[in-house]
Amino acid sequence: MENFNNAKKLIIELKVINEKKYQDLMEKLLIAEAKRRGYKDGVKINKKNLPNYSDNSIWDLQGNSGFKYDSNFDSLAFLGSSDYVYRQGVWAEILPAYPQIIINGYDGVFLDDRVRFGCAEISATMFENLYDVNRLDYVGNKTEFKSVKIGAGEFTAEQIKEIAEYYLSK
Repeated sequence: MENFNNAKKLIIELKVINEKKYQDLMEKLLIAEAKRRGYKDGVKINKKNLPNYSDNSIWDLQGNSGFKYDSNFDSLAFLGSSDYVYRQGVWAEILPAYPQIIINGYDGVFLDDRVRFGCAEISATMFENLYDVNRLDYVGNKTEFKSVKIGAGEFTAEQIKEIAEYYLSK
């Protein structure tokens, strides 16, 4: 990160000397940094922390056509979906990938503090607690289960682990 900041400062100093050279160098630097950070096709980002984005702007980066730097706005866009990943010194947040879990024919929809399967919403805390019960040894008694029924849905221990680890990693 320090190398990135030092390189950026040096390139900005070059802007006074040669505008075109500045644009080319800044674009190369930002593209290299964007790739290093993991911005690519299929990644979900939240742009709420970028300048001029006040809402919860969540987007899926789509396409594999590279990046484009705009020196007028000091911004870097992912070309496939035209989403800004960088703007005026700030990077969009890369969100963790959602587990792909289907219960009773419904895909899991991962919300801030709960997961939805159809019309059923279950708190993330419940999955975290079930995960703890299945992996921790309570007073010498290891409690393990293969699956748990919650409402009309049956969740395997592996599905509970995936959901819990997703929320614990946030």
